[in-house]
Amino acid sequence: NLSGARLKSYVVPVPPLPEQKKIAYILSTVQTAIEKTEVVIRAGRELKKSLMKHLFTYGPVSIDETEDVPLKETEIGTVPERWEEKRLLDLAKKESDIVGGPFGSNLKVSDYTESGVPIIRLQNIERNRFIKKDIKFISKEKAQELEYHSFRAGDIVLAKLGDPIGKTCTVPDDLIEGIVVADVVRIRTDPELTSKDYVVYALNSDFTSEQFRKLKTGTTRPRVNVSDVRHIKLPLPPITSQRRMATILSEADRKIEAEED
Repeated sequence: NLSGARLKSYVVPVPPLPEQKKIAYILSTVQTAIEKTEVVIRAGRELKKSLMKHLFTYGPVSIDETEDVPLKETEIGTVPERWEEKRLLDLAKKESDIVGGPFGSNLKVSDYTESGVPIIRLQNIERNRFIKKDIKFISKEKAQELEYHSFRAGDIVLAKLGDPIGKTCTVPDDLIEGIVVADVVRIRTDPELTSKDYVVYALNSDFTSEQFRKLKTGTTRPRVNVSDVRHIKLPLPPITSQRRMATILSEADRKIEAEED
């Protein structure tokens, strides 16, 4: 609470009136520009949302061609008839290509160091975007001990805790190798079956969001386990269609990011 008497006692800088007007004009102009940019960003996000709905329902065809696309109802939703429905585990070469981080007792905050081997935490993962901020490290010795939970540049990482659950992105090229923490899942899929970029978009789609919503446990900190992630089902078009869809959605993301920057 702030009393009126105390508010009245505050001292504020008061330049001459002409300067006040100039300052107000500059700030107003900046605020207007920010608001216009936010409108463009919102429009871009809505466009991407519509694109994803269209692409995951009909595939990479134009609106005029949608009537010619035979559809089928699957356990996870409506998709083109020629698409398959696969567990994420079926798209990996082996089970260990999809692993979670170590138990909390095996990697504690007290293990963090100022430099060394980087770790990926929940706050580094956003939908289709890696947040390279406040990266933490552990010693090489600790990383060797936790090697089973390692990642390398280009791997897919998924947040199995939080709201929403399942946010997914790719590890950037300049983060060469490291370890994922307990609530992060590292994923590698077979490049002969999948476009990695497509898998990331599919994991961020409504298909998987709904599955994660049904699987999650806990109320204050909802989460899923690694087995749930391995058995999540994805729509799988031919790999050429996967690549085309990923290219279309990547371009939409680039436009949004350009406005945000």
